[in-house]
Amino acid sequence: MQTLTLNVRDDLLADVMGLLKETFKDSVEILRDKNLASDPYFYERKKHLQAIRDEIKNGKASLLSEAEFESRVETFMDDLERRYAHPSAQ
Repeated sequence: MQTLTLNVRDDLLADVMGLLKETFKDSVEILRDKNLASDPYFYERKKHLQAIRDEIKNGKASLLSEAEFESRVETFMDDLERRYAHPSAQ
């Protein structure tokens, strides 16, 4: 046997599963994806991350360098500290 992955639209899944079970019941084994057992939101997150990656690749979004990210987080944390650690000093 060989293992394949099929990407099926949600609205056709029941039909495809039924067709496989009826037509190839002795030749095809249907297994649940192991990723879904440990992470039921695997495919939703995968789709979201792929969309982010596509936005970065086509220039709609930018990716920060590690140094720029750290700088922005440090600035943000400093701002939070000034605003909320000592509210009477404002």
